[in-house]
Amino acid sequence: MSTTLLRSYAVEDAQIDGRTLDVRCVPYGVVAVVRERRDDGTWTPPYQEAWERGAFRHVSRAANRVPLVVGRHSQRGDPFSDIGRGVDFDEREDGLHGSFVVDSSPFGEHALAKVVSGQWRGISIGAAPRRHRDEGNPERGGTRWRTLAHLDHVLLTEAPAYVDAEVLAVREQEATRMDRWLAKYPLAGGR
Repeated sequence: MSTTLLRSYAVEDAQIDGRTLDVRCVPYGVVAVVRERRDDGTWTPPYQEAWERGAFRHVSRAANRVPLVVGRHSQRGDPFSDIGRGVDFDEREDGLHGSFVVDSSPFGEHALAKVVSGQWRGISIGAAPRRHRDEGNPERGGTRWRTLAHLDHVLLTEAPAYVDAEVLAVREQEATRMDRWLAKYPLAGGR
């Protein structure tokens, strides 16, 4: 069986005024029925799963290593699907929240437009599970609680499995020291 879990979550609303996308990557304590695709292409039986607060406690150490991607999980690594990078993650009571700076490229612009228009309503994650605990048999009404996982990537999607993840805002990236200097002392010739 594959060691990467792929999970999707719904986006409620988004407003655009910049290049930073704030999302709830994973809701905590929300039970969903999920299944995994095996290496041979078949599917596991459906089972109940939920994420515990603290499952992604190590992600903030290397936020910049978590890419924001579009398309499909299988396209991960395709240079055209990678549209941004994580800049901050925060584990809150309601879930793992993340901020991503979206590239100022045609692909990044396209993705922001899709989020704002509501066409891409979902957030999906690729995560490698490290630890879990079962309350009963997950395939017979019990729940598998994910307690530790490595976040590999976050993907914008149309088909969420969970309903409690959402794009919270699209905001301006903070101006760097160089940006402030260039605003105060513009280069000759309008560059």
